[in-house]
Amino acid sequence: MGLCRSLTPARCFKKKKGKKVRMNANAAKKRKVDAECRVFNQEWTTKYFVTNVGTKVVCLICQETVSVFKEFNIKRQRDREAR
Repeated sequence: MGLCRSLTPARCFKKKKGKKVRMNANAAKKRKVDAECRVFNQEWTTKYFVTNVGTKVVCLICQETVSVFKEFNIKRQRDREAR
């Protein structure tokens, strides 16, 4: 896969199955969640009924895991899956 080295996104292309496809300038550097150094907030235990087990968040109601320490993901898990 080619990297976008040009300053203008219109000139950035990558080959996909023999075709030239325009590549977004942001596609060259994808954001990695692991690099954000998120930590478990103890307030979430009482607010969303979850606990920290190793590198995962586990729901105390349904025993489902949430892999990313983001409040939005934890709240969504409580609202949707742990009914």
